[in-house]
Amino acid sequence: MKGLERRWAIALGVWVCFAQITAGSAQRPEGSAVKPLQITLSQSEHRFRLAFHNDGPKPLVLNLGFKFPNGDDYPVAVRLFLTGADGHTLVLQRRVPGVIGGRADAMLLKLPAGATSEMPINLADYWVPDQHIYVLHLHPGTYRLQAQYTGLDAFGQPVDHATRRNTLTPYWTGTVRSNILKLTLP
Repeated sequence: MKGLERRWAIALGVWVCFAQITAGSAQRPEGSAVKPLQITLSQSEHRFRLAFHNDGPKPLVLNLGFKFPNGDDYPVAVRLFLTGADGHTLVLQRRVPGVIGGRADAMLLKLPAGATSEMPINLADYWVPDQHIYVLHLHPGTYRLQAQYTGLDAFGQPVDHATRRNTLTPYWTGTVRSNILKLTLP
């Protein structure tokens, strides 16, 4: 009789675990997760700006990359997607120095709830490492530009998957994309 009770107890435990898992997924359907962080690209004349907005109820801390004590910032967590009229997309990354001869600190952005912070984007500071394009030579025409931010952990590594998240770091984790900005080069 004890074997039958044990089987019922195991079956009941499995059923409770399954019910909790399915109830959790029913509360938030896949793809409907609300991200508190929003980013927006804007342009005025030939200057671009990327705005980070905290739409959530709690403050956020973003690790954008690294900076030097002299004030040079390297937001390596921001990538740009530049698509030409032919549909070919270049993935641009921030160019960084080949050798760091001193101290480099984390480039942290603290966003209180409801706050917005902007940073300038200069396309001359970006390159295409996958295709070994070190200097962008853009021809006249129409382009589409989009930004992507992927949260970095305390070691500057991307945290774009749940299995790589570290609960000891207070940084916002995940990936968010901006609006698509259309630009025309004369």
